[in-house]
Amino acid sequence: MSFFLTKPAKIAMAVITAAAIAICVVLILFAARRTPAESSAVVSSEETSVYAPDGSKVAYLTFDNGPSNCTPAVLSALQSADVKASFFVSFQSSATLQEYYQDIVSQGHLLGVKGYIGDDTVYSSASDLLADLDQMFTFLEMSGIRLETRQVRLPGGSNNAAVDGDLMQQVLLNLNRDNYLYYDWNVWADGEGSAASKDEIVHGIMTAALSMDEPVILLHDINDNDAMVEALPEIITQLKEAGYAFDTVDHMAVPLHHVEYVEEESSSEPVNSYDPIETSSYYPTYTVTESSLPSYEPEPPAEIPAEPPVEEPSEESSGTEVSSAEEPDDNTSDTGGENSEDTSDEPVEW
Repeated sequence: MSFFLTKPAKIAMAVITAAAIAICVVLILFAARRTPAESSAVVSSEETSVYAPDGSKVAYLTFDNGPSNCTPAVLSALQSADVKASFFVSFQSSATLQEYYQDIVSQGHLLGVKGYIGDDTVYSSASDLLADLDQMFTFLEMSGIRLETRQVRLPGGSNNAAVDGDLMQQVLLNLNRDNYLYYDWNVWADGEGSAASKDEIVHGIMTAALSMDEPVILLHDINDNDAMVEALPEIITQLKEAGYAFDTVDHMAVPLHHVEYVEEESSSEPVNSYDPIETSSYYPTYTVTESSLPSYEPEPPAEIPAEPPVEEPSEESSGTEVSSAEEPDDNTSDTGGENSEDTSDEPVEW
């Protein structure tokens, strides 16, 4: 076709082609030299589209033993990621740390209780454990924090090597009767303040959590647990990238328990639910009714007064055998003399 074009036409065609090529080159160079702000905006948009959980996988972050000097950093990380968590707290004497109880609640997190003391020493009896939990709830209420529902985490969990099975069953019985809700965990890697590094914590948690649809992750909000604080943002990011949503444990359809309470089929109901074994052995001594037995046995008192009337007539009959005279003569014979007859009065009618 170009063979039949005139020379001016060929020149014009070449110019147009060159201009088109130049425009394409400019566009390619412009696209390659996007500003960093534009590039980050695209990445941010992609990340937003990745974190769109469908609710089939939910992670539950839980923090034990706080508040501590790490609590502000933990709350900051959760707020930045727009994630809610569950805190199972103990008593702290510091006025500064006590302010964090209210911070946890005001930022929309679950505030539960591990205990006033909150360690294995409260397992001396079932009643001691319940008293320790009650004391912490009372302290929070006196601090202006009233919890309508009592969520707790048992020290060491419900499967605790420091507590034998019978005692733990008493504890769980009391929790059920007093409307406590207890929660265990299935992922743990921060070592409760041990020498675990940030990378070790992240690796340990992610290795276990990614194999579960509902990982309940135990972390420890204790003083100077800096490795946990450093690991927390990365844990949240990786779980989000894996499609997990986040929630508080009170929204679990079925609370996670290591050990369940087993109701005995033929067990008597104790009066004091705190110590069912001690109370059941003591209760019979409380209901003894020996002091009231006479009121239930009227026959012995009735027989005792019935015997004298039977004996008295026999004595009178023996007296009449001595004298067979009439009643006036009987009187004289009893006195034994004539003077008695002269001084005797007329018989009195009885």
